[in-house]
Amino acid sequence: MSFQDGVVEPSQVRLNDEDVAYLMNVLRNATQPVATQELIDVLRKQSSQFHVASNPVAGAEEEPGS
Repeated sequence: MSFQDGVVEPSQVRLNDEDVAYLMNVLRNATQPVATQELIDVLRKQSSQFHVASNPVAGAEEEPGS
């Protein structure tokens, strides 16, 4: 499947130390292999609990003064 097949091009994501530590714990405690999409979903759920004010869509809001 290519980007022309209707798949949205991924945006750049930056993880902080807490995000990485959380993902490492998820992987360590997993009883079976974890798919990449599952890790993404877990991280989104975790991040939304601590970063409620953050905007999930990159570039959706303009910087003040732009």
